[in-house]
Amino acid sequence: GKGEPVRAMAPGEVKRSYVRGSDGEARIFIEHDDGWVTHYIHNQVTDHGLVSEGRRVAQGEVIAFTGKSGADSVHQHITQINPSGKAVRQHFDGEAVTTREADSTTWGTWGKRDAEKIRSANCAGNTFMTWSQGGDNYTLTYRPSTGEGRILRLKNNGKTEQTWIGHLGSNWTHLVSYRIGANTYATFYQGSDGDVHFVRMNAGGTGFTKIAQTRWYNGWTHLTPFFRDGQAYLLTYSSLYGFANVEQVHPDGSGTTNVMKATWPKGYTSLFTYTSGSRQYLVSYKGSTGKFATRKVSGTDNNLSLSSVWQKKKRAGWTTLIPLKHEGVNYMFGYEAPTGASRVWKLDSQGGEFSLTADRRMQLDWTAFTTWSTPNGAKLLGYKIRNGLATSFAFDSNGTGISYIRDTNWSKGWR
Repeated sequence: GKGEPVRAMAPGEVKRSYVRGSDGEARIFIEHDDGWVTHYIHNQVTDHGLVSEGRRVAQGEVIAFTGKSGADSVHQHITQINPSGKAVRQHFDGEAVTTREADSTTWGTWGKRDAEKIRSANCAGNTFMTWSQGGDNYTLTYRPSTGEGRILRLKNNGKTEQTWIGHLGSNWTHLVSYRIGANTYATFYQGSDGDVHFVRMNAGGTGFTKIAQTRWYNGWTHLTPFFRDGQAYLLTYSSLYGFANVEQVHPDGSGTTNVMKATWPKGYTSLFTYTSGSRQYLVSYKGSTGKFATRKVSGTDNNLSLSSVWQKKKRAGWTTLIPLKHEGVNYMFGYEAPTGASRVWKLDSQGGEFSLTADRRMQLDWTAFTTWSTPNGAKLLGYKIRNGLATSFAFDSNGTGISYIRDTNWSKGWR
């Protein structure tokens, strides 16, 4: 749909980014490290321009928004060029693409029910919306194309139990939850048009109740909730342009008030906060360069500020980075989808350098992870969008490893 994010299929450098004069067609060409090139055509032309030439991008990083520049209808045109310069469409995510110019039986299926459908595993890094309520942990999984959603209770033994299934509406790009008093609230955001819904999660994982809705800027690529001095906040950020806002959530969860506007460096692919004692820190990461940065969160309301504490360039390419609390200590879990590399780091109590506690290989193609706390330590759930495999793991003592618990067969397509 119009305005949906277009993501880089693999890491590389933006070699060309321009609007063709004759018909206004926006084109972006990315050269990848193995000699392949991908073309992204018909992108939306925004007031802030296209991604700049020479910019390094990570796998899954937003490079544009879907549009219809130079075309009659909204769609995304992708061309894959092999190292010898030939355009090919033989495989996508390891699956053979049957639609071919020479096969007339495949013509005219675009946009129809019998058109070929391939689910992309190239944009790993999703985290299901997870929250704690009434002593239980829950997670919300979602299918943007149909609007179908379901809530699962995450048990201490790694099992999951469905508590609700229903509809959220189509094409939400972000679902985030936060606690205000005894209640859990959530914000649903649609990047295509900026539509925002504020909801209260029902007790027992039995769905949600809509409270209010509004319209925001339609280019946010990240929504990060955090809590400070009894107040819930939402950090909104555009990795494409570097815009960053902080919204203070109303005490009844019915909306937000803007308390900060800033322009940050472009290209952050992961943003999360963690609390150590009375101190709170925001961690940001650029998957394209490997640069980490930590900011300390200070003040409240209109006096909220984020000041730089530490930064360092480390390994590029982590597609998943999520914080977790394990045995009372703050850790960070990282996963690299193309290689299966995974690591656990202990986060510093002063917002500084973090220390490695585990380094291992996992399977490829995990597209979503989520964590939750139990009396005997943190758990991790991994999910593969293509085949529906959901696997639970336990973090070992002192974050020194991850141990397999069990597999569950879910249906496909959850994000």
